[in-house]
Amino acid sequence: MSIITLFKQNKYFLFLMVALGLLNSLMYSSLLFLINNGVQEEKEIQWLEQNETALFFGVLIFSFLAGRFFQNYLLRFSKEILYDFMLSVLERLRSASLQAFKKLGRQRIYTAINDTRVVADLPRFFVEASNQTVMVICGLVYLFWKAPLAMLLTVGVAGILIAIYWFRNEAIMRDLNVLRDKEDEFYRLLEDLLGGFRELKMSISRNDNLYHHFLKKNRDAVKDLDIDTSIKYLDNNLLAYYGWFLVLGAVIFLLPLYQEIDMAQRTTFVIVILYLMI
Repeated sequence: MSIITLFKQNKYFLFLMVALGLLNSLMYSSLLFLINNGVQEEKEIQWLEQNETALFFGVLIFSFLAGRFFQNYLLRFSKEILYDFMLSVLERLRSASLQAFKKLGRQRIYTAINDTRVVADLPRFFVEASNQTVMVICGLVYLFWKAPLAMLLTVGVAGILIAIYWFRNEAIMRDLNVLRDKEDEFYRLLEDLLGGFRELKMSISRNDNLYHHFLKKNRDAVKDLDIDTSIKYLDNNLLAYYGWFLVLGAVIFLLPLYQEIDMAQRTTFVIVILYLMI
């Protein structure tokens, strides 16, 4: 069973997840607007001045309930994907011919079963990516309304940082593919060790050869590549996180050198950026 088939069988859940996620994103955007309106001396919309407290807590409670409902259904859908896909792998495995089984190899079967957990994260990734996109669009539109030049500077700096992040991430993905191949090789070597344990005990030279020239060599290569890839991944995360502070600094300290920005615009900008960082 393919992942597309599973999505079709659970299309109601997937549609509900996207709808709830978008609703939750809009609620977050409403909270952003209400918070910013609350800290301004001059209210953007006058009728909110009498109702903003009740409206804020009403939106907050509704957002919490919608978020909880959203998370519970997303968890259920992901778990169903995980176990249905794993059962489909096992079903195809038990129906395979002996020749196909030998050609496939045990290590690839282990890898395929482990990959089901990656597949189970696809719905969450898809829904969260959609929600984050809506939240960013809402934040930028609101920022453009309040401070157009600050918004353009934000998009420019963020675009450069995203490009750097993407190119670095491509290198990380290539390293992860190499790591996966190394893990497949390791499982095959481990099968040789376990399957031929008696023969290895009868030959010290074969035992040493398998360990030093294959198993240890494989683990040493994986260790170095794993450490290097993990460092690149952490560096990328730090770049993404501190990039927002770079945007804040550019607008708060550099933009006023070329254009006057009042305190209300600065406050709005800081609130929007902090909102996007969460």
